[in-house]
Amino acid sequence: MKKINMTIETCLERLKYREGAVDLEALLSEFDILKEEVDLPDTVSGVLDRRDSSHPIILVQKKHSVTRKRFTIAHEIGHFFLHNIPGIHMDRPLFFREENIPAAHRKMETEANQFAAGLLMPEPELKKEFGRLQISDNMISSLSSIFRVSEDAMFYRLKNLKLDHGF
Repeated sequence: MKKINMTIETCLERLKYREGAVDLEALLSEFDILKEEVDLPDTVSGVLDRRDSSHPIILVQKKHSVTRKRFTIAHEIGHFFLHNIPGIHMDRPLFFREENIPAAHRKMETEANQFAAGLLMPEPELKKEFGRLQISDNMISSLSSIFRVSEDAMFYRLKNLKLDHGF
């Protein structure tokens, strides 16, 4: 987890991030990563293509919602920084209880998800916004809007940070 957090910090520092939704387009530009929204098979959320090491590209499912695309892009950026995956890496929905998924693959996907959550919802800023808002029925919705993530992503991030008091 230390490597993930250090990588997130580096990304946020390069962006001079201060608050709110992280500018993924600026981050992609900062690291010369291209992004394209395309029609992918329904079972594919995103693709990291590193065949041309000087111009890696992230393909993202254009049919998905903005918040889903943002998480997918952040997830693929996580693979880019954390895993030296040559060629093409395609993310498909995983059912982690399936025994036929290799442990190394599950670990990489979990790490990319942790990176995406931490990048899109940076812990210090999230805690600040959490403290600023009153706990209410629409708190997750409010935080989701601030960080431009889905309510599900926000719920799990709050739970993982042990900030899920009362909901």
